[in-house]
Amino acid sequence: VGRVRESIPLMERWRRLHPNASGVAIHLATTYGATGKFEAAFAEAERATAIPGYGEHGPLTGMIVAMGAGDANRLAHWLERRIAVTEADYRGFLEFLAESIGQPGEALPYLQATMDATDRYDYDIALWAAWHGDEELALQALRRSNGTFAFWLPHMAPVRRTPGFVRLVE
Repeated sequence: VGRVRESIPLMERWRRLHPNASGVAIHLATTYGATGKFEAAFAEAERATAIPGYGEHGPLTGMIVAMGAGDANRLAHWLERRIAVTEADYRGFLEFLAESIGQPGEALPYLQATMDATDRYDYDIALWAAWHGDEELALQALRRSNGTFAFWLPHMAPVRRTPGFVRLVE
């Protein structure tokens, strides 16, 4: 519901109780990133990646934190790590995005065409459309995605300011 900052003490307690749970590190990293605590978020994403259990979710989390931080270099780094641990049939999608990190003119038509073809990538499409500055495409993908935490990520702030976002939340 957007009360991310209030969840940090609970999530830090969760980490103290379950220090070897990668899910805890993933959620704490995402929460830190959503509140602008980027260095702490990257540290938790590294921790999540080192703990067995969630495969690509540690690198995905690092990628999301880099987007929120607006850091294209770290985004490329984490996306490369994500590609390395992602199932083969998803890799092509991510590899294209890696090649077009700073090129919205190439990325956005690809994201739209991909969304027109399948709903498989909707969460990623929402993240990447927002990264590339297309709030409407991000909103369309969010409507179809089951990943609502994306609503509260820093780079989604322009999406949250659209009239369509208010309708989606309602």
